[in-house]
Amino acid sequence: MLSQIVYDVGLPFKILLQDMLSREFKLYILTDCKSLFDTITKYRRTKELQLMYEISDIRRAYESTEITNIAWIRTDNNIAESLARFSSGS
Repeated sequence: MLSQIVYDVGLPFKILLQDMLSREFKLYILTDCKSLFDTITKYRRTKELQLMYEISDIRRAYESTEITNIAWIRTDNNIAESLARFSSGS
């Protein structure tokens, strides 16, 4: 799941930068997946077991403020979407 990959890379990178530069950094996660956003921020349940574990990790980090904010954006405003299409040759 892409959000888990971003979280797995983003959080350690945030911690590394904070240690190296002795200052606070904020970690934001933006998603165009409304159901993922709702599941994390509104405590909805999912039926997929692996997804439950991944979401619970992200939710824990969000509640403990390791992640500063999680935001939903419209797909047509998602810059990463066009980059993904470009790299896949679509």
